[in-house]
Amino acid sequence: LRVHDLLLSLEGFADEIIVSDTGSTDGTQAIVQSYIDNGGSHVRLVHFTYDGSFHYGKAKNFAMSHATKDYILVLDADERLSNDFKQHIRSFLKEKNPDVTKIVRYDDLLPHLQEPIERIVKRDKQIFFGTDDESKVHEFFIHSYPVATFEKPLWHCQREKHWLVRPHSRFFYLGLEVDRTPKTKSFFGHLLRGLWMFQYKFKRVYFSQNIRKDGGPGFRYAMLRALYALLIQVFVGLKEDRVYWEDKEHLERIK
Repeated sequence: LRVHDLLLSLEGFADEIIVSDTGSTDGTQAIVQSYIDNGGSHVRLVHFTYDGSFHYGKAKNFAMSHATKDYILVLDADERLSNDFKQHIRSFLKEKNPDVTKIVRYDDLLPHLQEPIERIVKRDKQIFFGTDDESKVHEFFIHSYPVATFEKPLWHCQREKHWLVRPHSRFFYLGLEVDRTPKTKSFFGHLLRGLWMFQYKFKRVYFSQNIRKDGGPGFRYAMLRALYALLIQVFVGLKEDRVYWEDKEHLERIK
């Protein structure tokens, strides 16, 4: 239902909408197709397929490659444009003519959690997200263009998937983080790194991002983000060193 709500929120605003289905099992394809059949001729449904672990950067690049308008705004299914955003973005783009635009995303449960992110690019500049392991989870544009800032809010409406509502749902992303993070130390080395990351992440989120102003929920959020950073290093440290059957040392051990 999130994608249906997103489509409804964009009615009368978007000239073109590209929905990229990544193999969802929640009926996304049927929902989007029904929307198209009932007058949504400006909406196109494309299907992204992949081998191995999922890659957010590649999935978004696939959708962007189908765009035909002058500017591309990248949105996730749980994001909503504020009325101020819709009213002012066209005049902003016309006046500034930016190649890349950074917007501010506001959290729906933590008012002081504000994240500046690059989300609008000029299509003819051929700017895309990174395709390396770093962009599997935390995707960002690869470019060298100047960046303009548009300050009208974009809302992050995570609802049941919010860190504060269902923190265990984040384990899907944890798996991707562990997959993309190489093991470079012993288990205890990664554990020590994780403990350092715990305190660093907590201080960065709680103090630098002003989450402390959100009281108890802000403290819980900072603790969860810190614990997540610790767990990444713990599971990376638990990775086995790669051993292949043809390795001489391995063959000697199993004789």
